[in-house]
Amino acid sequence: MLKKLNNKFGKVNAILTNEYIKVYPETAEEHRDMQKFCREEKIEFYVIRPLSETPFKVVLKCLHRDTDIEEIKSELAIALPEIEILKLGQLKNVRTKSPMDIFMIELKKNGHENKIFDLTHFMLLKIKIQNYRKPPGATQCWNCNMFNHLSANCGFQTRCLKCGEDHRTK
Repeated sequence: MLKKLNNKFGKVNAILTNEYIKVYPETAEEHRDMQKFCREEKIEFYVIRPLSETPFKVVLKCLHRDTDIEEIKSELAIALPEIEILKLGQLKNVRTKSPMDIFMIELKKNGHENKIFDLTHFMLLKIKIQNYRKPPGATQCWNCNMFNHLSANCGFQTRCLKCGEDHRTK
């Protein structure tokens, strides 16, 4: 695998850690090109997103649980036009699967994302905005079922968690 990468991209900056080879591209463009090359050559890999590309996550509390997500998005766009919402979702109770009155908001980092903490009233209600706290434990990929990366950044072969064959667990 390293030989293929070196032939294509010149001398690649790589180190061995446990059973994985970590590759450090020089530029963002080289990073994208290497991912594309690995997919084309069927080389299994995963990517850890740099902190600069990870979204800014907050939770909005104290809105009614039946509040429409699209309505929240449009009201946030009016209240804070300088922030860019990447994703907005309602959190659910782990045991009962019922929707809670907590909404997670992912914002694009653009220097204005902290302005969301200035909101104290929203949609005529007093609200709380807090930093999102990731649940404890390791992150597990839904594609290959390995740990410490996300399925969005996974280039490994799809594996079923129940039988180990090459299909999703669903």
